[in-house]
Amino acid sequence: MKNKVMKETINVLKSMKGMDEMNTTEIQFYITDADGFILELRIGIDEDGETYKHFNQYDSAEELDEFREEESDEIPENTLLN
Repeated sequence: MKNKVMKETINVLKSMKGMDEMNTTEIQFYITDADGFILELRIGIDEDGETYKHFNQYDSAEELDEFREEESDEIPENTLLN
């Protein structure tokens, strides 16, 4: 099943590749395993035009929620968190 989820994700991203109307500056992924472990991946472009990649890991959704509460001042307005 894990390969199916990854393949579908890649297909969706490929289909979005030509969306020129969006000025995308950051993409975030949350990958969750069957045990609740969460890997957060953020890929973006900073103010200088440099690409960055940030990884975080959490043992549970509760730990991720705690991190979000602590860092809520850094999250821009109108950001959708799933």
